[in-house]
Amino acid sequence: LVGSEMCIRDKANAEGDGTLEFQQIHNIIPVESDPHGKLLTVLRQAVKTERGLDFTPIFTQGATDASAFVKSANKFDVVWYGPTADVGATGHRIDEYVSIARFRHAQKIYEQVARQFFEGSGAKLKLSVDQSDCF
Repeated sequence: LVGSEMCIRDKANAEGDGTLEFQQIHNIIPVESDPHGKLLTVLRQAVKTERGLDFTPIFTQGATDASAFVKSANKFDVVWYGPTADVGATGHRIDEYVSIARFRHAQKIYEQVARQFFEGSGAKLKLSVDQSDCF
């Protein structure tokens, strides 16, 4: 337990008639990446190119599949990026959505990141898919 959890447990147990216990059921490793690493650098460039935005990487709490990636014996940069919610959108609530325009921006950003990240590596990428009839 961390300090705040111990404090809550101890206060509840001292003041109540019952017993409060915590059980850790998940061990999610924090995800950290080099702020000057190649993956984050090409992501920032792609967002600037596609959306005209500069952004500052932030630390956020929450569960993500990136926590599983950092358990690998192979060390590599990990970033978490997705289409941002529109103003008034209901992220992680009933009827959650993102606009088609933001979704398409994200697709283009992912493609640019993949191309730039693997440029010069010899990897053969097939990324462009015509989705004009999907929306």
